[in-house]
Amino acid sequence: MRIITIGHNTTYQGSTANNDSEETKHAAATNILNTLFDNYTYDIVSNAQTGATASDPKDTGLRNLDNVLIIKDHLPSENHTNLLNMGICLSDYFHPVSENYAKEIISDDHAELASDLRWALNQKNNSGSLIGIINGNDYNRISLEAKKSKIKEATGLDYKIYNRNTDIDTIMEDRLDNKAAFYTKYIVPLSKKNDTSNHDENVENVRKISAKLDFVDKTGKMTLPELTREQLAEIPVISSAGRIVSQKGIKVLTDAIELLIKNWDKDFPSKPKPIIYIAGEDGEGGTQRVHIENLKEKKLSKEDSDRIVFAHGFAPMPAIMAGSDFFLMPSRFEPCGLTQGEAFAVATPVIASAVGGIVDTVNRNGKHNGILTDKDKKLDAQGFYEAIKQGLKIFFDEKEQYKSMVKDAITEDFSWIQKGKNGPVYDYLDKIGIPREKLPDVV
Repeated sequence: MRIITIGHNTTYQGSTANNDSEETKHAAATNILNTLFDNYTYDIVSNAQTGATASDPKDTGLRNLDNVLIIKDHLPSENHTNLLNMGICLSDYFHPVSENYAKEIISDDHAELASDLRWALNQKNNSGSLIGIINGNDYNRISLEAKKSKIKEATGLDYKIYNRNTDIDTIMEDRLDNKAAFYTKYIVPLSKKNDTSNHDENVENVRKISAKLDFVDKTGKMTLPELTREQLAEIPVISSAGRIVSQKGIKVLTDAIELLIKNWDKDFPSKPKPIIYIAGEDGEGGTQRVHIENLKEKKLSKEDSDRIVFAHGFAPMPAIMAGSDFFLMPSRFEPCGLTQGEAFAVATPVIASAVGGIVDTVNRNGKHNGILTDKDKKLDAQGFYEAIKQGLKIFFDEKEQYKSMVKDAITEDFSWIQKGKNGPVYDYLDKIGIPREKLPDVV
């Protein structure tokens, strides 16, 4: 039986190296190996002499078996186990979840993505058994129709429903209705939820449904503009939501927004400034949300700050995406990313960094459903600001091109199983050894 290991994020390795002392490293490694294999495995393997050529764990030479199960360092006190390293070494194929990410994790330019895995990854690559396969996204489960009840549950909004077969002009009208509803019935009421004297129906709805969503306004004086559907047709709403962690490029995002706002009159004279909605929960002890708070409280005028809404906590992603003109993804690295596929399923173009699987899934096969940063330049605030600026110029001045981007977004599909016996499931089954001609096609 062939075994494949699928690598979603090589920075999460299941390593015991993070234990503080030699004793805790040894105890953790022993527990893992004895659980996986048998008692005394650690002692046997750590003293094994296989006859193979011993080598430094950090070079590309041949390792002993014990360096598969136990990674030996120059100091015995640093010896440790690494579950992902085992999975890579002991499988027939290792499949990172995109082709570009497979290249990045063996590149010297991205050594931080692999660390202890670099020896194993290079061996797999040299043998032709390290192959990137795009992570699947089941379109039927992430479409607007599939998410309608979740949107209602999370926001109280009844969004207009459309799909890839809907006429594009109808999609554009329905998207504007959803955008207007998201702004007027959710974002604006959210900004008033802490005013106990306000008992407006929409405000009460937000209080009830989004009780755990913290509207962040330390000044207590933020006021969003009241905008009509007609005004919102000309005012871009751009959003970013998800885990607020360093991987997601929060500092890049906030610095790029600062550049956008401060250069607005030069870049977009006479054009209305955007509404920017940022949501999600800080997964790094508050060290990331502070970048958003500093942007609003210290770097912008009150008028500009009031157009940036920060909601900390659970983010109703489908509602946010379907109510936005662009969805922002400034990731520092991204093995594949599911978010862009979720945005496409609700017909929302993305503005994203050209890293990992984003490169393989945005603007592919002749489509133009997003704006990417320059792949040949290191991601920074200036580069992401330029990407946002490019997207907004299309929104303001190239209406037909923006409409085409919307159409290309909703017709994109990288579902697990696709017609013609295509899709990641078939790719995996190829490696397991099941011929496609013996498999059923999509109905």
